[in-house]
Amino acid sequence: MKTVDQDLVFRVPRLVQYAQVVTVAAVYLASYQSVLLPLVREWREHENFSYGILIPLIFLYLIWQEREVFEDPSIVPSYWGALSLFGAVVIGIIGSVVGEPFVSRVSFVLAMGALFHLFFGWRCVRRLAFPLSYLFLMVPPPYVIVKEVSYHLRMFDAYAASNLLQAAGIPNYRDAYFLHLPNITLEVADVCSGIASLFAMLALGTIYVYYLPARKTAKLVVLSGLVIFPMIANLFRIFLVGASVYYYGPIMLGAFFHHFTGTFTFLLSVGMLVLLGEHCRRSICDRRGCIGIRDGAVERDSFLTRRDVGERHRRNLENAWSVSRGSG
Repeated sequence: MKTVDQDLVFRVPRLVQYAQVVTVAAVYLASYQSVLLPLVREWREHENFSYGILIPLIFLYLIWQEREVFEDPSIVPSYWGALSLFGAVVIGIIGSVVGEPFVSRVSFVLAMGALFHLFFGWRCVRRLAFPLSYLFLMVPPPYVIVKEVSYHLRMFDAYAASNLLQAAGIPNYRDAYFLHLPNITLEVADVCSGIASLFAMLALGTIYVYYLPARKTAKLVVLSGLVIFPMIANLFRIFLVGASVYYYGPIMLGAFFHHFTGTFTFLLSVGMLVLLGEHCRRSICDRRGCIGIRDGAVERDSFLTRRDVGERHRRNLENAWSVSRGSG
C-alpha cells in the first residue's frame, strides 16, 4: 500500500523550483526594503550592533555547508509554507502600524524561514533550524532593553572595579557609576559598559559553540562564557584604566592605551572562550564515544548523525552478508 506523507506537498521540476526561488527572493527583498535599509544603517552607525553586518554572510556560509539538504529527494515544497509566510507578513504589518522596527525586523527573519518552508518543506526547515534561527541575531534588541542592560552593566562594573582598585591599594570612592580617584573622577559610560563586546560575543561565539565537538552539557557551560567572559574582560579593562590614570595622570585617557583596551577586552574574552572550549573538547567523554586526540586526529564518532549511523549499520550488514555468501 502507498503511504501518504503527513506534510501536504507538491512536486515541481528542480529547475522550475530554483527559478521560482530566485523570483520570490527578489520580491521578498524588495518588499522588505523599508526594513532592511534602516537596519543596515543602524549596523553602520551604532558600534553596539556593528557585528550585524556579518550575520547574513555567516548565514549564507551555514546554508552552503548544508547544501546537500537541497539534493535530498525527500525535501519537497509544502503548501503549509504559504500559511507560515502569511503569518510572518501579518506580524510585519503589525510592526509597521505600531511603528516598532523590532517587530518588523523579526517579521523579515520569520518570512525567510517561511520561504524555506514553502519551497523546500518542513523537513528542510528542521534540518536548517540553526542557520535560520541564527538570523535573529542580526536584529538589534529594542532600545529599552539595551538601555536597561547597559545601565546594570555600568553599575556592576563600577562596583566591582571600585573593590578591585581598593584591593590594589588605590583609594577611590564610588557614587553610582562614578569612580572618584584622588586626581580625577571617572565615569563608566555607556560605551564603557562592555555591551558592544557582549553582543558581538553572543553573535560570533554562538557559531563556535555550535561546531564545538562536545556534549550538550559542556556546550551549555561554554555558552555561558559568552556572557561571563566579556563582563570579566571589560572589568579588567576598567581596572587597568583606573590604575593607569591614578599612577600616570589623566593624560592616559587620551592615549592609545585607552582606545586600544576596547579591542583588547574583546580579544581577551574570545581567548578565554576558546580556552574553555578546547578544554571541553579534549577532556570530555560520554558513553557513546570519547572526544580526544589520537594520532593527531580528533575523535568525533559520538557525534555522528542518525543518518550517518544508519548508513554505517547498512554497510556493515551488506559486508556481513557478502562474507557469509562467499564462505557458503
